[in-house]
Amino acid sequence: SAWPWALELLGRLHRVALPPDIVTYNSTLAACAAQHRWRTALALLAALLAPGRLVVPDIVTFNTAMSVCSRARRHLHAARLLAEMPASRLRPDVISYSCAFGGAEQEGQL
Repeated sequence: SAWPWALELLGRLHRVALPPDIVTYNSTLAACAAQHRWRTALALLAALLAPGRLVVPDIVTFNTAMSVCSRARRHLHAARLLAEMPASRLRPDVISYSCAFGGAEQEGQL
């Protein structure tokens, strides 16, 4: 699986003072999502949301994190991320709502 390698690469970029951009973070999140690593994805998003970060999460960042939570049946986490988007000056789109609530709807939880 690619997610451990993606996290290692992200760490290496920091160590060699080559700042990763949002594409690097989103690719790492996607690798976590592919392996249903929802805790790792949430930790990565939390690191991005920490004060003083130069890289700002975008809508893809949140949608990917919500998608991995939804696939892992962590619907409350996905809904919380959706609610946090405006604080990051992001406006949820139809993909955001689908990522946040699609899994819950399919399981009859809505």
